Amino acid sequence: MPDAYTFWKVVHLIAMTAMVGATLINGILHLQAKSSTPQQAETLLRAVLRVNRLIMLPSLLAIPVTGVVLVTTMGYAFTDTWLLVSALLTLALIAAFWIGAVAEKRLHAIAAGSKRAVLNQSYHRVFVWVAPIGM
Repeated sequence: MPDAYTFWKVVHLIAMTAMVGATLINGILHLQAKSSTPQQAETLLRAVLRVNRLIMLPSLLAIPVTGVVLVTTMGYAFTDTWLLVSALLTLALIAAFWIGAVAEKRLHAIAAGSKRAVLNQSYHRVFVWVAPIGM
């Protein structure tokens, strides 16, 4: 049976892998939605919101929690430079997730409310505004 450190390390790695995988899935879905009809985009963005809720958010929460457990287990000082950088990057990642989640809900609402055959300019403006954070 693995020790506590190995268990938490595996959970940490699984969470990171799941978050990266969810990011890739969301990127593919967004690229497809961008060139789809509003009805297709609404369906694809509903899938993005589901991926965020079921995979991305739990993974994003598990990464710092398991990281703190690992750091505590190994006896590192929380003032070590690499840990401070890691904490800042984690905060940036959480902020990017929050901004992206708000934008994805907005994109979904625009697509769901569209009565046209093509996505309108507000959809493309929101998409371009948040694309640099990884959408």
